[in-house]
Amino acid sequence: MGPDALVIDLRRSTLGAPDVPGNERVGDTGSLSSSPTASLHAGKEEVRQETSEQRILRLNEFARSRHPGLVGVHVTACDPDRVVGRLEVTAPLVAGTGYLWAPVIVTLADWLCACGMDPNLPPGASFTTIELKANFLGTVGEGGWIRGTAVPKHRGRTTHVWDVSVEDEASSKAIALFRCTQMILLPKA
Repeated sequence: MGPDALVIDLRRSTLGAPDVPGNERVGDTGSLSSSPTASLHAGKEEVRQETSEQRILRLNEFARSRHPGLVGVHVTACDPDRVVGRLEVTAPLVAGTGYLWAPVIVTLADWLCACGMDPNLPPGASFTTIELKANFLGTVGEGGWIRGTAVPKHRGRTTHVWDVSVEDEASSKAIALFRCTQMILLPKA
């Protein structure tokens, strides 16, 4: 991996810290060095299991001032086996063609895959995208809404593969199919 590789570690962000209700530290014996959603072994700090609602709040807050949030992506469901998010097609997201700009669809789909990695990572691990592909089947104009649903197709020790179907909320018609491969970055021993 080169020096310009983008590595997202949602679990170590301050947004996963104890300020999220239910993520309080229990038996704090030092710094929080592992996943805030994992229960650690005896003799180490324990953290209560994060609920789906808490995860959604944390991820939406994390994304608010970053690219997914800036284009309006909002995660509505986030479980280990399924992530759903949506966005409104607003004027700044419309290309010169009068329809939704394709990279916005990629932003939605890629962010949903990243969110899906969060509850599936082993303690202390992170990840990075190593491949993505999108097939565009349709589009939506200003004022419409799109929704993406991400599901894991492979969850291995070193890689995960996620598929996303993006649809026009009004017609439920698929407008894009997306596949993303994530490499799991395990902590150094």
